[in-house]
Amino acid sequence: GLAASRAGDVAASAAAMADWLRGQGVGGDFAFHDHSGLSPANRADARMLTGLMAGPGRARSLRRLLKPIPLKDAGGKRKDSDIAIEAKTGTLNFVSNLAGYAQGPGGRELAFAILTGDEPRRAASQGQELPEGVIGWTKRSKRLQQALVEGWVASL
Repeated sequence: GLAASRAGDVAASAAAMADWLRGQGVGGDFAFHDHSGLSPANRADARMLTGLMAGPGRARSLRRLLKPIPLKDAGGKRKDSDIAIEAKTGTLNFVSNLAGYAQGPGGRELAFAILTGDEPRRAASQGQELPEGVIGWTKRSKRLQQALVEGWVASL
């Protein structure tokens, strides 16, 4: 982030990143305090991330940096689908996010961002490696993310 912004410190660079997004027409509630996304002071909402994906992300070929996300059946195994998802995941204790693009069989594409989290459990597990319940919680969150994308694509 410092190299990209050419700012003197992380706080100035984070402010430059926010100014750049606003200059690109990306609205929403966001605040940056570092470049990793790991600071608990960072804030981004789904509207901002979706605007980023649909606007400057699309215009600047962000898609080439994303990875294919396979759809899974109820047992967690990869399933055949005519929906293609390319996205970035973000997972921490009791936080699971997915942002990217989905395309259905008709060729129409949508940009999306899904942010899920259990903030009290996240705060209580700060610094822990695999706290109790996190694996099941993450699996449920990923199933929800998939169901949302499948529903959105079906409505295109």
